[in-house]
Amino acid sequence: MFDNNRFSLVFIILIFHHVSAIGRDGLKLIFEDKFNSSSTLNESIWNYNYPWGSTYNHQANMIRRQVIITDLGQVKLTAIPVRTSNITSLDTVDYGIINVDYTSGAIHTNSLTTLKRGLTIVNMRVPSVVSTWPMIMLVPLDETLPTLTMDVFNDRRNIGYTFRYTSQIGSSESVSGTTRSSTDNSLDYHSYAIDWGYDKISFLVDNVLLRSFIKPIEIVQISDMSLVIALGVGGRSQSIPVNSSDYPATLLINSVQMWEPKFDGRFKIINFNSKLLLEVENGFVSDFTRIVQNNDKGTLWQQWDIFYVGYNTYKIVNVNSRKVLDDFDWQTNDGAKIVQYKYEIKDNQIWKIIENEDADNTVTLINVWAQKAASFVGASTQIGSQLVLNEINDGPDQKWTLIRL
Repeated sequence: MFDNNRFSLVFIILIFHHVSAIGRDGLKLIFEDKFNSSSTLNESIWNYNYPWGSTYNHQANMIRRQVIITDLGQVKLTAIPVRTSNITSLDTVDYGIINVDYTSGAIHTNSLTTLKRGLTIVNMRVPSVVSTWPMIMLVPLDETLPTLTMDVFNDRRNIGYTFRYTSQIGSSESVSGTTRSSTDNSLDYHSYAIDWGYDKISFLVDNVLLRSFIKPIEIVQISDMSLVIALGVGGRSQSIPVNSSDYPATLLINSVQMWEPKFDGRFKIINFNSKLLLEVENGFVSDFTRIVQNNDKGTLWQQWDIFYVGYNTYKIVNVNSRKVLDDFDWQTNDGAKIVQYKYEIKDNQIWKIIENEDADNTVTLINVWAQKAASFVGASTQIGSQLVLNEINDGPDQKWTLIRL
């Protein structure tokens, strides 16, 4: 099953740094299961085992009876030292030939509950048994690459994360890392989250960023992904001897959420104050062309493709020039000019789209680098006024209506 690249890049971080969190602005909740509505798993959403069968690259065979719903409304996966498979040995690329002497549980969402881009969150409590290998994975239902994985391994302080994909020559490659937590993650429930867009993949625990990878070419391979939650034995926890007397071991799952980008698509962008459209001046396609407001002329340079970059942010691409809204020269002062420029995945080209609490369904566009809002000098309503950045003040010139085309 899914080959590992032995040359994956691994980063070690000694302590969590609680400095960067992901919000929900610009995202829409499309699926949530708190597992408290029934004493059994909802089989219109969930299937048992892995999408490809009952084994993976560890020592446990997955069977249905190791998955139950507790009286508290949690999914309980239990690993036991009992053989339930005819497989005496399993040849894995990652860990060589291993025995399948244990039994455990896994669940995965079916083809009706998948995510193409966005944020997946699993709130769960991993077992204290250090030879277990609890994991969440996002995988295609056809068993191919790419895959996105988070896992806890060895002494319960190691949190791993991996993006595995197909290289340009057809081989399996990956980028990965490990965060060394300051606490034992089996002592409490934690939220493990994977977020991805067109350019960036991010891994988070308790809404704190562990690591992001910018891989726009490889991310194109990601399509509709099924969520897998599994309790393995051994596997990546191979440095810990598996002792049958430590079992049974349980993984408890509180809830699962899936969020998708709310603003992916093609739009007209209308200033709420002036009622004029955002456009590239004169339809020019060159770098550094001014962004201005004008009457609706029905032209392509008044249309914008908004793409979810990842980590709750977007890029705003002109349909005509295929260039993005860019904070010119990385300025952070009020009045900083916004121009169009070729996309380079830089923070001065990336935007948060914040929904305003008003009856008009407006949004505010906030530049990630400058942390200032797109608006006009002096709240101008004149045709040809240039788009600039200003301190966020909730003024009508900082509000925009997005008209989906």
